[in-house]
Amino acid sequence: MRLRKQGGRAYLVNLSPKNYEVLRTLGVQRLLDCHLEGALPDDLQELLRHTTVFYPVAHNAPDQQTRTAVMLDAHDDLIRADPSNLMKFKDVVDLLRRERTGGGDPEKE
Repeated sequence: MRLRKQGGRAYLVNLSPKNYEVLRTLGVQRLLDCHLEGALPDDLQELLRHTTVFYPVAHNAPDQQTRTAVMLDAHDDLIRADPSNLMKFKDVVDLLRRERTGGGDPEKE
């Protein structure tokens, strides 16, 4: 969402039909440009033609507190993208908020 606010775009490409449908159902296409396998948009094809250097994405496993915060932010973004997601994610969001504040999982208490 921050990238869009800054005028940028993010793409998900080569999605299987199943993954594409899941993302569409969640409203992700409102946040990212989602494309099925083999359906690369013209502007991205042109950009890739001129790109000669690619860098791997660095990945460091986050600690539990960071992971919880990222998951909560992601679910909140999905709810903002499509308010009907609120009912889908209500329990997950409540659990993540309790984890973040140290409330824990009531199922384990």
